[in-house]
Amino acid sequence: TSQAKATWTRLTLPQGGYKVMVVYSGNGTNPISATVHETKYHVTASLPPTSDGRRIASLGNLRLAEDTNTLSLTLGDGVANSSISVHEIILISHAP
Repeated sequence: TSQAKATWTRLTLPQGGYKVMVVYSGNGTNPISATVHETKYHVTASLPPTSDGRRIASLGNLRLAEDTNTLSLTLGDGVANSSISVHEIILISHAP
């Protein structure tokens, strides 16, 4: 396929702002877009190529509109021709 998607359910994330980080490896040729989204809001950024080891990329700040129980990651065009592996999605809560 031209895109890949993973969804996590039954989460208990309180409303508020979160910095979204992605830990990945194996994207050796071209940048791939990554989007993390919940019901109302999303953040999108490019995951630069990496030839060795793991890399951490910031997707930006995501606002969670309500107590969120579902979060999704979508990797865009070019993912089918890459060997990218996503190891972690890290959400860092902003102080109230």
